[in-house]
Parts: sequence; C-alpha cells; structure tokens
Amino acid sequence: AAPPVIRSVENLAGEPVSLDRPAVIGESLWVTVSSIDDPAVLADPSRLVLTLGGVAHAPLTLLPSIYVPGSYDARFAVSAEVQPGNSVPLTAGIGYRVSLPVVLAVLPAR
Repeated sequence: AAPPVIRSVENLAGEPVSLDRPAVIGESLWVTVSSIDDPAVLADPSRLVLTLGGVAHAPLTLLPSIYVPGSYDARFAVSAEVQPGNSVPLTAGIGYRVSLPVVLAVLPAR
C-alpha cells in the first residue's frame, strides 16, 4: 500500500500553518491525510502516528475530511517536547508506511 500523504495542516480556526501563522506548543492542529486506506487505523486512530520534530503524537480524533474526498482529518496537540523552529518536519505514518515530510513553523508556548 502507498504511504500516507499530508494534504494540509491548519489550526482549529481553519488557518493554514505557515511562517506568518506558526503553530504554537500546546496548540491543537488539524492534519488532513490521504492514502490511509486501512480499516484498522479508522477503528484505532492511534495506529496513525504524527511525528513533529521527531516527537510522536497520536491523533486525538480522526474524521473523514469534508473538504478533501478520500482523506481524513487528524487532530493532535503539539507536544511540549517539540523543539520550536521555522522548519520543523511533520510526517504521518502507519507502521513502516511514512509520508514525505511537510515543514511547519513552531513557536514556544505563549
């Protein structure tokens, strides 16, 4: 099976995470992921591992995306263990199938 693909990363207000609108430690984010195609992951979202800056996060929720057919929206909270920076890599993985990274800007907790 193909690895997952990260389609977008947004804050809970629906704003894309960018250098102009960085993620913040402790903030919840929505990650839209396609190519999940695995009923076991849908039944147990913790099988989808979101790794930000080398720190593994389990989704708090995993829902079908209303905007991107065939994709899912995974919500997670940015761990305090993540090192802030302007180019923090995020991947989505299911076992050995890991997406290509997308790069996020992450600020320290306010």
